[in-house]
Amino acid sequence: GDIERARSVLVDLHQSFPNNSNVTTLLGVIAFQQGKDQEAEAYLSQVIDPETATPGLIQASSILKARNNKIDDAIDLLKAAVGAQPRNAQLLATYGLALLQKDPLDKEGAI
Repeated sequence: GDIERARSVLVDLHQSFPNNSNVTTLLGVIAFQQGKDQEAEAYLSQVIDPETATPGLIQASSILKARNNKIDDAIDLLKAAVGAQPRNAQLLATYGLALLQKDPLDKEGAI
């Protein structure tokens, strides 16, 4: 219920255990929910592996990259994720939208 307290605890944990991917992911999700796009992207970029991350986290990370004017980075992440999870409709749709955001006439994005 107390997001700021939880965030404070997670920040302390992150300082003590900077390689803990669960803590880093949670900090990224909290920042995302609070609209702190640059902070959220920084956290999620540390832990997102396009081969193993959940589609929702990959999607969130790519959306943050796009919002932060890094559309090419978003496309690269999504392309790698789609390569690893080629039948995931959520990733395919997000990849297509990212391609169309960069170029509204992109044929691969339209497909």
